[in-house]
Amino acid sequence: IEQARATASIAPTIFLAVAAFLVNVVLSRIVASQREQIGMLKAFGVHTAEIARHYALIAVMPVMVGAIIGTAIGLWLAGRLAVLY
Repeated sequence: IEQARATASIAPTIFLAVAAFLVNVVLSRIVASQREQIGMLKAFGVHTAEIARHYALIAVMPVMVGAIIGTAIGLWLAGRLAVLY
């Protein structure tokens, strides 16, 4: 049980850190490739907060879907593991 407790605290931390890094890389590349369009939007009067909200939603939506699916699968697997113990 101690090994399962250690694995349950270390593995998700590593997985989430890698996932956060990948989301950061993808989002920064998207923003870098669309810098001209962002400048044009700002020139036409679109507020920075609106543009930031758009890019935040690009990052948040897949994270939320993954969190919901991951929680459901994790709860199911936790129940299966509890039966083994």
